[in-house]
Amino acid sequence: MKNFLTLLIALIFYSSLANAQADTTLQNADRFFNLFINGEPEAYSYFAKDFQDKVKPAQIATIRQQFLAKFGKFISIEKVNKMTQQGTEFVLLNTSFEKANPLFTMSLAKDGKLVGFFLAKENQKVTYKDPAYADKSLYEERQLTVEVGEFKMPGILTTPNNVTNFPILVLVHGSGPGDKDLTIGGLKPFRDLALGLATKGIATLRYDKRTSIYRNPMAVGEDFTTKQETEDDALAAIKLASNVDGVDKKQVYALGLSLGGMLMPRIAISTNELAGVIIAAGPARSFQDISIEQNTLSFNQKLIDQKTLDSAITLLNNTRFKTLGDKKPNTPTLYGPASYILDLNNYNQTETIKKFKGKILVLQGEKDFQVSMADFNLWKQALQKNKKANAISFPSLGHPFVLAGKTNTIADYDLPQNVPTEVIDAISNWILNK
Repeated sequence: MKNFLTLLIALIFYSSLANAQADTTLQNADRFFNLFINGEPEAYSYFAKDFQDKVKPAQIATIRQQFLAKFGKFISIEKVNKMTQQGTEFVLLNTSFEKANPLFTMSLAKDGKLVGFFLAKENQKVTYKDPAYADKSLYEERQLTVEVGEFKMPGILTTPNNVTNFPILVLVHGSGPGDKDLTIGGLKPFRDLALGLATKGIATLRYDKRTSIYRNPMAVGEDFTTKQETEDDALAAIKLASNVDGVDKKQVYALGLSLGGMLMPRIAISTNELAGVIIAAGPARSFQDISIEQNTLSFNQKLIDQKTLDSAITLLNNTRFKTLGDKKPNTPTLYGPASYILDLNNYNQTETIKKFKGKILVLQGEKDFQVSMADFNLWKQALQKNKKANAISFPSLGHPFVLAGKTNTIADYDLPQNVPTEVIDAISNWILNK
């Protein structure tokens, strides 16, 4: 089963791996690779004895180091498939690393043990470049740290030059263990926003998500929810941002993308320091509804079959519980521990946003295949009587607010591009009341 911190890839909800939950072979392949790439000795136990007789643990460790040196930081497993050729079963793992999206192949014995493990394709990524609108003479960047108890998240403060009493925007991640730039494939949307807004006289604070820094993101005795994953750190970042030299304390804002947007209402009403919030591609519906919609899209694209779709829908619907019942908080579910999805099942984001008294901006890419226009319209409906709320959709943009690709899959994010100026202008005009 996919680790709950990487099940939902950064800034999107993508559940095409639901079939892995129902297939032991795919489960084991997923577990093995996560153990292997994280340097866990347990990974060696997945190899068949004949293989172990030929290849020692030290050799496996060396191979891991070679992969990391070549491909950079491991990000996630994006897709797991299996096939059979000439009586041998194989598992194919499409993975995402900092510098590449390599495809790994595993050959399996009849008992499911690994008898072969090799790199099939490197799929090196094209390098990201700063956007053309980034004028380095107009801003400065410096490092700082967002701290919550024992947890310390490295961040970057970007401030405009020759501007006093400036607004500041805190950038809040989507799902998965994202870095401060919200890197996914060839995209760095948070970096683009920071550099673009700086040229408009607006500061930003962005930081590494807690789950990208710490393997255990909870304090002792806590049950894991979005509080530890996102909300506590966002609130600490907002407080930190409001005390930056030169900031107008009445002009502190926060932008949440994807899961961050979904949680933005709860973040907004938990502090008195925000003048306004931006919900960017934020789900207005439940995780389950969006995941079923995504799996249905995968079925329509012939990426999964009917049996897999039906299995995914059943598994997703089984996570809709509103109480733990006989489950323990750490009982594994499709979305991680039961405590995590239970918390979200009892959260109504479109009702919570009505409690916020500041101004609100809802942004949506009309070609987003992760969070659709259905969510955008639900936000609009919830806010229709709020004179401080605005909503803008962009006809040609996808989930990370870049031009949508052709495949309607996360493979579209491999192509480096930048957040267009229309998004920078929409945000800056809203903050600056233009």
